[in-house]
Amino acid sequence: KIEIEQYDNVNENQMVVKKWFVYESLNDSNNASVLKLILYAYPERSVFTLQMVQVVEQDGGDECCLLALACANDFSLK
Repeated sequence: KIEIEQYDNVNENQMVVKKWFVYESLNDSNNASVLKLILYAYPERSVFTLQMVQVVEQDGGDECCLLALACANDFSLK
């Protein structure tokens, strides 16, 4: 399960800087599917700021939806 958050920040030159936080349930920073999703959504951009967020790693492949719900609940409490 992969979740992506996007934040827009305006820097001192009044340019919008996009930064993505990636929540990947296997904590695999080499997961190319994340980059493919972002390139699909923003084909005109060639530079991205991605930050992999360490999450509780899932043990198997069957509980990814449960893990996503647990992460969403945890984020809502912060």
